Amino acid sequence: MDDQLTISSCGDASLTEGTQDRPLVTFALFAYNQEKYIREAVEGAFSQTYEPLEIILSDDCSSDRTFEIMQEMAAAYSGPHRVDLRRGEINLGTAQHLSAVVQMARGELFIVAAGDDISLPPRTQALVNAWLKYNKEPACIHSYALELNYLENVRNIISPRSSNIYSKNERERWMKLDLLPFLSPTCAYSKNVFERFEPLCGGSIIEDGPMALRCLSTGPIICISDPLVAIRMSNSSSGRDNNILNAGRWNCFIRSQIITYTTKVQDLSGSGLPAQLRRLLDRKYRKKIRALSGFICSDTTSPGILWTIRFIYLYVFHYATDVKLTHRMAGVVQTLGYANSPVYNFIVKIVRLSRKNHDVGSGIGLFPRNG
Repeated sequence: MDDQLTISSCGDASLTEGTQDRPLVTFALFAYNQEKYIREAVEGAFSQTYEPLEIILSDDCSSDRTFEIMQEMAAAYSGPHRVDLRRGEINLGTAQHLSAVVQMARGELFIVAAGDDISLPPRTQALVNAWLKYNKEPACIHSYALELNYLENVRNIISPRSSNIYSKNERERWMKLDLLPFLSPTCAYSKNVFERFEPLCGGSIIEDGPMALRCLSTGPIICISDPLVAIRMSNSSSGRDNNILNAGRWNCFIRSQIITYTTKVQDLSGSGLPAQLRRLLDRKYRKKIRALSGFICSDTTSPGILWTIRFIYLYVFHYATDVKLTHRMAGVVQTLGYANSPVYNFIVKIVRLSRKNHDVGSGIGLFPRNG
């Protein structure tokens, strides 16, 4: 996948493989150009109270000092966990970066962490407890989160769209909804989810869409109602900066969405789902790919009125049909570059009233938080 790597280890080099009651767990911290926040993210990883734990600090070829800070902190670490430091010589993008790190992981449970978020010390222990409570059946364990504002203060508690998704019927219902049931930066995945499917495609900055389908088709998804991760919900991290005013960023995002749905089409063949459900999802995903192809805008000229009208039509009636009309309207206003306008804020208030404690930035149709 990426054979030009810098890899080093420190900490507990003789880490055990774990036991039935205390399995070996992998805590993977993914970073890219996050030198402002990476120190707190690494401190959160080192503070985990669960043992045995291997920590993988992985940098996706940052152009700032992110990797250097990770190196310094890893070299100074003397705690009980094993720490592997990884740096790719080329930028893989979020999806392929995830798959590359999974290849290194030895743990039965794979916990993901972002380089601009902070994992609280009991996070790993809480995730493992929930996983073991259900006899390791869950494909994914996730949690609530704390939202940090630009002043680094806790703004509120963010809840995911779902609680526990256990039964086969409930999991199939969520597949048909085609919405993220979890807050992606809070997730832990069973290693067998990765073993069932091919590595994620390169060229995409989005990994949570394919992972949601893979988890739902593999096993239950369990939610912990305690906030275990502090998430920075800035305009850029929440997806609100993905708009046509920045054509390069916008087109990268749309191409990633196209890759996401192409991956999901491919995953259906190995999902083990009933044939009727596979056909339904295949039609849905292909329809979204066709709509997304019309969202690409010119890199050199501003979108005209005809492109804008066509985008609104495709988005409202062909792409975001899985979400409420208010969410679709918020998505349209956001895409056109008015995420801080009174109109957008008014729509967001309506959405929040209809979904208590759930921040609209964590996903409104086209704009998942982790995308």
